[in-house]
Amino acid sequence: MAKKHDLGKSPLTSFQLLERVIVSSFEQLLDLANLLKNGKPLLLSFQMVDVEVANKMIGFLSGVVYALEGSTHFTDEKTILFASKKNFEDGSLNQFIKERN
Repeated sequence: MAKKHDLGKSPLTSFQLLERVIVSSFEQLLDLANLLKNGKPLLLSFQMVDVEVANKMIGFLSGVVYALEGSTHFTDEKTILFASKKNFEDGSLNQFIKERN
């Protein structure tokens, strides 16, 4: 017998949905963009790619986030949070940013 959805459980926060990725190649770009388009916030580390590749990817993904009315936040020199406006609504990502600063 299938269990009914537990109405007492709260949905996951955006912080809990946060996908952490160490970017290793430019070929990941479209997959990462699709994750953003599908509502997944991303914490991307660009430590494994050279500066030119990282800058191209950051520019493109920033455009995706702009289209989703979201924003980007550096959490350190080579790690950036990319998230849509909707991802910030529950406040969990804002708390994460506040704790990192």
